[in-house]
Amino acid sequence: MPSHADVQNWYDDRYHTQGADAFRTREAYLDYLDQLEVEPGRVLLDVGCGSGYVLADGARRGLRVIGTDISAEAINLARITAPAAEFHVTPGETLPLADGTADYVVCLGVLEHFLDMDKGLDEMARVTRRSARFLIMVPNKDFFFWKLKRTAGTDQQQISEHLLSVAAWRQLFERHNFVVEQIAQDRWPMRRPRLLADAHPIRIIKRLVYKTLWALLPQAWCYQAIFIMHKTADETAV
Repeated sequence: MPSHADVQNWYDDRYHTQGADAFRTREAYLDYLDQLEVEPGRVLLDVGCGSGYVLADGARRGLRVIGTDISAEAINLARITAPAAEFHVTPGETLPLADGTADYVVCLGVLEHFLDMDKGLDEMARVTRRSARFLIMVPNKDFFFWKLKRTAGTDQQQISEHLLSVAAWRQLFERHNFVVEQIAQDRWPMRRPRLLADAHPIRIIKRLVYKTLWALLPQAWCYQAIFIMHKTADETAV
């Protein structure tokens, strides 16, 4: 099993060699705070903030923004992207924040890479207020195209990646006293290919088929599931 130092080194290398768009471009991050229905004047925590694109969007919306990431290279990039944010280089299992700090938590494609997901979820609950809301995006091990290709997971399996079904993710969150309000599919990979990126008719047809199949995927076969949640009433956070 890798150590936190191993994980940090892997992501440091990824961000050092590929830069701010090491995983997704800025355009991929523009819808999440709409889904979370954030209000100005509140505190947003992005656990595994990467290059800081969500934090920059939050700051524009009048939020106080805090970002954590295990990668120091990611945080260096995020400081440029979101200069108004507070940053901490730390694993998600040990958040250096006081109890009841945040009103919103975003964790996008990160939880599955924690070495201890249970501890990470407990930390997110601890550092948030009783009324806090969460947007956590995680991969689905039953993703249709993985099944079609007889593969599973991303290249991050080289270091650490846990894959669960959508139903199993829900069970994990509920065991940690989160109430699931909504589950949605992450639509960015469907929107990303531009249908008319070139004029070659065969490639246009392939992109059209890809987009159509993606749009029709049932939730059980989606790529990544977005969980919108809040904590149960008996949580002890402020």
